[in-house]
Order: sequence, then structure tokens, then C-alpha cells
Amino acid sequence: MGRRLNNSTGGLPASRKITGAITETFIQAGQVVQLTGSGPYTVVLPNPAPYAGVNTYYWNNSGGDVTLTTPSGVFNGPSGKGTNATIIEDGFTLAVASDGTNYFTQWENMPDKTGSSGAVLTSSGVDGGLYWGSTALTGADTLGTFNKNSTLSIDLIAEGIVSTTLPDPVTFTAFEALPLSLSISSAGVVSGSLSAATLPSYTLKIEAAQGSVIKRFNFELGVSLTNAVPTWSTASNLGTSTFGAGSAISKTVTATVGTGSITYTLSSGQYPAGTSLNAGNGVISGTSSDSVGSYTYNFTVGATANGFTVYRAFTWSLVVNPPIGQAIYTGVTNTAGDQSYYTWVAPAGVSTVSVAAIGAGGGGYYGWAVCGGAGGALTWANGIPVTPGSSYTIAVGRGGCWSQSGGGCSCFPNIMAANGGRCGCCPGCCYINTGAITGNAGGASGTPAYPDTAGGGGGGGGYAGNQCRYSNSGYTGCHGGGGNANSHHSSTYGTGGGGGTGIYGQGNNGTCGNGGYSHSTGGGGGQGSNGTCGKPGEPWNNGQGNGWSCGGCFGGGGGGGGTSHGGGWGGPGAVRIIWGNGRAYPSTNTADQ
Repeated sequence: MGRRLNNSTGGLPASRKITGAITETFIQAGQVVQLTGSGPYTVVLPNPAPYAGVNTYYWNNSGGDVTLTTPSGVFNGPSGKGTNATIIEDGFTLAVASDGTNYFTQWENMPDKTGSSGAVLTSSGVDGGLYWGSTALTGADTLGTFNKNSTLSIDLIAEGIVSTTLPDPVTFTAFEALPLSLSISSAGVVSGSLSAATLPSYTLKIEAAQGSVIKRFNFELGVSLTNAVPTWSTASNLGTSTFGAGSAISKTVTATVGTGSITYTLSSGQYPAGTSLNAGNGVISGTSSDSVGSYTYNFTVGATANGFTVYRAFTWSLVVNPPIGQAIYTGVTNTAGDQSYYTWVAPAGVSTVSVAAIGAGGGGYYGWAVCGGAGGALTWANGIPVTPGSSYTIAVGRGGCWSQSGGGCSCFPNIMAANGGRCGCCPGCCYINTGAITGNAGGASGTPAYPDTAGGGGGGGGYAGNQCRYSNSGYTGCHGGGGNANSHHSSTYGTGGGGGTGIYGQGNNGTCGNGGYSHSTGGGGGQGSNGTCGKPGEPWNNGQGNGWSCGGCFGGGGGGGGTSHGGGWGGPGAVRIIWGNGRAYPSTNTADQ
């Protein structure tokens, strides 16, 4: 890889120093000549004729340029000029070899005639040894341009301004006092304020030492006296965004400038799939096309204003969850039960859903002090597998008629069904073809408490257990179910409808209706609605054909009828499908999202 030349090691000529202008009388094969003193000055080499095949290395550590001249021939090679003079800049090494007519020259990092990868010759002093290695310190010529209002903190190593592949740590010093009272730490951080700047550029003379390797740099530092250089204000780590697949996402990167406007452009890397950068405001936005999973995007954005461009590398992490959403399908009332049918298509990225289904309430009965309709049953399940893009037929129960028809069943195909209520009987059972916990039946039909009493409508089912409740004494709903309406001490005007059950997950229990002549209805459970009823002491306005004693949404049973009024319509059924991480019936994040 390289070799160390040391004046104490046999086989190599002793190194020597030159401290000023001189005419050389010889060159010696393999010798290292350290150019010290105070440059600039000139060194005249001997005639190349006697030294064919001889290599000598001149290392300039004088603080200025040193000129080599030859009395015969010219300088050729990678660093040759085709003239009789060539300049070695401070901190550089020049390999000089004679071919008997001209001198062949090589600068640092140039391949030599033996085919090595090239290197730099530097040293902390001839007495301490000299290193001719295959790697070396390298650096840029400029530190960039900064605003006058800036406070510098430039890490020469971390920002890639100075680089090395040698194993030893690099130690930095200023070999001349830095302008504007700037400072350089031993680790290579240039710091200080530019507020006192009056010139557009300054030279910073900095020396880097790495073991026995020394390199001097003359860095140019530009200063914008009008603060026209953009400055990044957004940190490199943009954090983590968590969202559902197919959602719109946005992140903003921002720079500021003292005058003019900024244009943002992608320099390298890639934004999240489906997004783009707004060049005017730095907003990266769009609809994510990433599938469910975790992603990390790395990209660099340039901010340009007034002819200056500054770059910043960003990292943006994404966690893409299954999409969040819902679909609600509701039945109708004023019908003779049965079902309405709808088509649901599973969205992209959705492979499992949770479903709650509430059967429709049964209608009341037109007759002498008769029973009210039963409430619809409720069932729910989580983790139901679906195929994105596939269609599913959803059946939703329609409320039973005022003349004793039952409510329709609400179903998710091949998985679950919530039966509708029936007049005068306990509602049918629910069923489910998965292992999830389900709710069960709703309230039963209201029954007469004694002769000349109409039964109140049964409440919609709750989210757990069997709520088969007769309303002759009045029952409050449970597990978020609707409350039963109470019996009514009249054989003429009938009684109120049962309360419905909310489809948005288990909520508060519905209240029961009051007894006496109040025509009170059952209260809705959760976000379900109350049953309806006419005002006390007033005739119900549509007579025998259709009383107002209707069941609430969803699944409330219609009230029982009397001689002056028919029974109430049953409340409609409903099916609600939800999807997204962390959502589950009966009550985990089941609210509207």
C-alpha cells in the first residue's frame, strides 16, 4: 500500500531540508527534500542528463509557492507544463524523475511509474520520518458562501470538506490567524460570527495533521453582505408519519432568505410513492400509493434564491396501516318487513373488517289492547376476512308493519345475521359463522300488564347477552341496547314504541318508558333514537291505519295498538362495516371516523 521513508532506516537516502532559494548540484534517487523556510522562492535543478531513471520527491512546507526550474529540457508528465519551470503549491508534493533529457513530474495522488495508486508525501518534520502512503488527506477549495448574519459551525470532516482514509484522527490548527475572529477546533469545526464582515470573501489558512501526515489548506469563505443565501430551517429528520393506506399525506421543508424568493427542487433520492414537491412552498404532498408496511425515504432538497443553492438531506419514515373507513347501510320503515339489498366493495388495502348488524323491529298489532312488536336482534364480529376489490351483498331489515308483520333480518353474507323482531313473541336468535363474541336478541314484544292494557314496543338489542325483555313493567336496555316502552292503561289508544340501538358501538343503555297514561316511549341506546308516541290526551292523528307508536332506530319494536289506533311501525335495521387498525366492536374506536 505504501512505504515509510525515514532517515534512520537502511536502504533509503537521508532526507534533507532546503530553507530558501538554491541551485541544486545533484539529485538522489529516493530522497525526500523538504522545502521549508518562507516561500515563495526558486530551486534550480541540475542538468537532467546524468540522472536518467532517478526519482526525487520535493515536499513544499514553506507556507508559499516554490518554483522548480531546469537548465536543460522541460518538465513533462502529469504535472509537467512543457516549460523549463513548474510551481509546487504550499502543502503539495512533487515527484521529479529524470529521463536523461527532461524531468518527468507527478503531483500528489498521481500514479507513479511503479504503478502504485498514488499518494501524498507529508511530514511533521524530517527528523520524525516521512510517509509516502497510498491514501492521504484531501480537501475542497471553498467552504461555501454564508450570510453576514450567520453564526458559523462548519464541521470540516462531517460535512466532507476534508476527507481521509488514513486510520489516525485528524487534528486541525490555523497556521495563520483566522479572519473575523473565527476559530477552528482541533476536531475541525470552524465557528464564529460573520457579523463584522465587510468583504465578499475571506481566506482561512488551516493545517490538518494526521499522524505524520500534514496538509495545509487555503479555504475560501464567501460572505453575502445582503443575506441573500437561503438558510434551512427544517431539521433533517422529518420524523415518522402513520396513516392508512391510500390516504393523503403531507410534509413541509422550509428555508428562509433575507431577500428574494426560494425555489425548492429535488437534488437526489426519492419522496414517498405518490407524492411530489411544490417548488414554491416546499410542501411534499399527495396520496400515498405505498401498500401496508413500514418505509424510510432519504432524499436531498435544494433551496435556491439569488443565484445561491443550499442543500439539505432529509429522512422521512412512514408507517402505512390498513386504511380507515366505514360503510353504513340502513333499512326503511313503513313497510311490511322483508329486506333491502346493497352492494359493498372492499377497498384496496382492506383485508379484514368488523361488522355490527341490527335486525329491524317488529310492527305492533291492531286490536283490543294487544301486544307491541319485539325489538330487533343485534350481532357483531371482528376480523372478518374480505378480498380487496371484491363485492359483497348486504341485506338490511325493513321495519315491520303496524299490522303485526315481523321486522326483516340484517345480514353480512355467509358470516352473520341479526333477526328482526316479531309481534307478540320473543325475537329470533342471531347467528355468526366465526369465533368472535356476538350480541344476541333484542327486547321482546311488549305484553299487556292486565286486561284493557296495550303492550309497549320492545327495545333494540344490546351489544352483549340476551336482552329478551317484556315491557309490562318496563325495562331499561342493557349493554347499550334500546329501552322497552311501558304498557299503557288504555285499550283505545295503544302505547309507545321501543327505543332503538345505536350502530356506532356500545354506548349508554336506553331508558324504559313510564307507566300510566303517558304514552311514554322507550329510550334509545347509545346513539339510537327513542321510540315515538302521540301527545298525551290527544287523538293520534292518523287513526287506525298507522299510529305514531313507532320503534326507534335501529331495531326498536312498534307499540301495541288499540281500538282507535293500529300498532306502530317497527324501527329499521342497519349494518355497519368498519375497518382500520385498532378498531373493533363492541366499543374500541368504533365511533365515526
